Amino acid sequence: MALIKARSRGINLADDFAFTGTITGAGKILSVNTAQVTDSTTGNNTSYAEHDTDLRVSVTPQSTSSKFLIEYNTKSRQTDTSRYTEIRFYKSVAGGSYSGIEHTTQIFHGLNVGLSDGHLSLVAKCIHSPSTTSALIFTPYVKVNSGDWELGSRAAQSQTTMVVTEFE
Repeated sequence: MALIKARSRGINLADDFAFTGTITGAGKILSVNTAQVTDSTTGNNTSYAEHDTDLRVSVTPQSTSSKFLIEYNTKSRQTDTSRYTEIRFYKSVAGGSYSGIEHTTQIFHGLNVGLSDGHLSLVAKCIHSPSTTSALIFTPYVKVNSGDWELGSRAAQSQTTMVVTEFE
């Protein structure tokens, strides 16, 4: 039997460790898929519309038990203190039409802060379990409560990214 010596201050991760047996429950990353745009986009839609077709991320699940971490990062330009931006993820299955995922309400509300003409980080994340091996396309949709929206913010010189990580 091996002797394990524990230190009162914890494990030194610089030490070498040899493991035998099987580690379970840790999960595994199966794929990481990305899309990005560097241009700023604008709109004034008060119902959900696709942000940018260049942000579509295509993936074919490796199994019906695959899960997806969907992440969206950008800058949002707020031009009025009473406006806010909403983001929601949509998907297409096997080339079909796009529909909102997870539930019928938005998964992220943009910030409604006391800034006028400010550039704010906008992040949306979601875990989705589609239970299919059919080809999927994920894309962000956006809307505002009133006025205009600008994502990618030219003046902030940022890029917009969509990252879809498949895991089990």
